[in-house]
Amino acid sequence: DGALLSRVAKDTKAPDHGCISDSLPELSVPHCNRGVATATIDKRLGTLEPNFPRATVDVCFTHESLELVFKAFQEKTYLINETFVNNDPIWKWTVMEAFIGPGDSDPTQYFEFEVAPNNVLWTGFIHNPYKDFTSKATALVDDHETYPITSFTSRDEASQTWQSDVSLPLTMFNVDSPEGSSWRMNFLRTYYASDTAEQEYGAWSPNKMISFHQTPCFGRVKFEGEVDSQQPKADAPSPDNNSNNGGSSNNWQPTVNENDWDWKPTPSRGFATSLLVPAAIICLVFVYATI
Repeated sequence: DGALLSRVAKDTKAPDHGCISDSLPELSVPHCNRGVATATIDKRLGTLEPNFPRATVDVCFTHESLELVFKAFQEKTYLINETFVNNDPIWKWTVMEAFIGPGDSDPTQYFEFEVAPNNVLWTGFIHNPYKDFTSKATALVDDHETYPITSFTSRDEASQTWQSDVSLPLTMFNVDSPEGSSWRMNFLRTYYASDTAEQEYGAWSPNKMISFHQTPCFGRVKFEGEVDSQQPKADAPSPDNNSNNGGSSNNWQPTVNENDWDWKPTPSRGFATSLLVPAAIICLVFVYATI
């Protein structure tokens, strides 16, 4: 029986998402006042060959937003559907994309952002429970002004480039600050070599499945920084806030009896000494009065 179970376990393979988890790309993202980290899109989905027309994504964060600058090179066609508006299927044409999932695990829910050369967007949260897009649900994000989600897109046909500067609020990811946290992301580009060519696909972290939604293949992103240890904690008084008793620690150290909530102050040596002098005077007065 043990041999049979061992053979069954050996023959039962984990889902193949078309990538090797140990070789995922990593990105260390700084605060925007310290610079940017750059992810390069140059590998093909399917073959993983690094000969895809290059694009880059500069990433940094503020205390309010995640900032992304997409830039595509060697753009030949800028092929788009002029009739499309936000949240139409612009991925069928020329786009650059970001998939963003807070946390270090393979995402089952994440935000998808797409932008076309004419600044038309597709935005939505994806629920992908099996991590391979065999079952999925989408919650579109429509009200970009309320979030706010902003994008400014330009193109330079003479240099065969186009660029989009994007700002995403941290509140949409339910975080106050990403400092010190790990996320999973991927960045992608679709490309047409000519108006009649087949669509091609490139990624920062590619897979062999030719699918953008293989979440175990998302790269690893670490946001730089941590809580500033130089700042005094709220419950720890700084030396400047000590008592006036010679700069010593607090005179009163309450202890709480959790049965009767009886506060028991423990006086310091300075306080005890100040009590002895008046007590001695009282005793002398009493003795003198009885004589």
